Amino acid sequence: MRAKWPGRPVKRLYGRWRRVEAVTMSQAIYGWIPLALEFTVMDPCWHADESQSLTLPLDVSDDSQGFKAPVVAPITTGVSNPSQRPGWVLNSGNQGAWPTVRIDGPVTNPKVWVVETGRYLQLNTSLAVGEWIEIETRPGTRWVLRNGSGNAATALTAKSRLDLFRIPPKRSEIRWTATDYTNTCRLTLSWRDAYKAL
Repeated sequence: MRAKWPGRPVKRLYGRWRRVEAVTMSQAIYGWIPLALEFTVMDPCWHADESQSLTLPLDVSDDSQGFKAPVVAPITTGVSNPSQRPGWVLNSGNQGAWPTVRIDGPVTNPKVWVVETGRYLQLNTSLAVGEWIEIETRPGTRWVLRNGSGNAATALTAKSRLDLFRIPPKRSEIRWTATDYTNTCRLTLSWRDAYKAL
């Protein structure tokens, strides 16, 4: 369901219609029919109408140049300024946001975690080139699908909890590890900011 207060952005509430019926047809004036609506929510949070996303390669360092002699201390690798890491996400809401995670192969045994909460999703599986796994964490639609149709939930490790994997309010860092000798695999994370009220 989408709703909007005047002067505020549109927000979404996820759930299912339980009942939709006309209250009475005797009060139908100018085509306006009063309705009784019952909507049951899966998650009491309101979500932003627009989704955000982030795509991360497995290795963000540029090592195409290698080391140059003479090597002088201090030696740094990758990005030395943490604020420039590409894994930062922003949930502008005041509640934890439910992300959708997509991992594109080739990759083996990927693990994705939110640094601030320590919560992670880890898969004991291998994906070939052109294969992917999509993980949906939102209540009422939780799934782990391989190539868009096959159930891959059995690949999740025992400590991977879809019901606890959320992006907390404010800025958070997403990290991931896996095995990929081609460095062509990708992690795509998408989410909608979550709010307590409309």
